[in-house]
Parts: sequence; C-alpha cells; structure tokens
Amino acid sequence: MSVVAGKNEIPITTLRSWVLKKMPEKPRLPDLKVSQKLEKENQELKVENELLREPLKKLLWRNWNRLP
Repeated sequence: MSVVAGKNEIPITTLRSWVLKKMPEKPRLPDLKVSQKLEKENQELKVENELLREPLKKLLWRNWNRLP
C-alpha cells in the first residue's frame, strides 16, 4: 500500500469519515458525582417545600377569606 492514493484507491481519511458518519454515537454516561450532588439538592428542596407548605396554606386561606 502506498502513502499516496492511486487512481483506484480510496484515501484512509475518507474511509474513516464514512465509518464515523455511519456509526451511532455512544451514549454518554452521567457523571456520578454530579448526579449524586443533584440528588442531594433535590432532597433538600423537597424538605424545604414540605416545611413551607403549611405556612403558605394558612397565609393563602387567611387572604382568601378577606376577599369581598
């Protein structure tokens, strides 16, 4: 095989680009540290939402009763 492509030869770079176009992309695996951090943050927000739910209900109920 010669370094320079002849008339009937297809350059290796062309073959490689064809193969890469036809291959499906590999799915990226999520970064576990980021995933764990987001999961922890999600849990903290759920707790915060639960703590704020009752005062918000009371406030809304109080204001709802004041409407004319």
